[in-house]
Amino acid sequence: MTTLFFDSLCINDKNQLCNRDIHFYNNDTAALKPILRNDNNEPWKISEYLKGISLMFEGHDLLLEYSQYLGSNILNCTENSMIDSYKRYTNN
Repeated sequence: MTTLFFDSLCINDKNQLCNRDIHFYNNDTAALKPILRNDNNEPWKISEYLKGISLMFEGHDLLLEYSQYLGSNILNCTENSMIDSYKRYTNN
């Protein structure tokens, strides 16, 4: 199964970055919800938003390096995760 993170991003008629609010139980048109910044309540530019997401994933890579330095191991148990920094753990 794949995640639909990028499929849910779009730009509305006001040129605002939005998230499509899609529900599997509702066949109506998806509601577009602008993705707003916390610091000024303005919509994110997609380049800035994806740069922030990229930094978050880079943080996971750094956390993996630190855990290896400490001799620890981090396992990713999250189903449908997009994080590829850690070894995967499944119940299968």
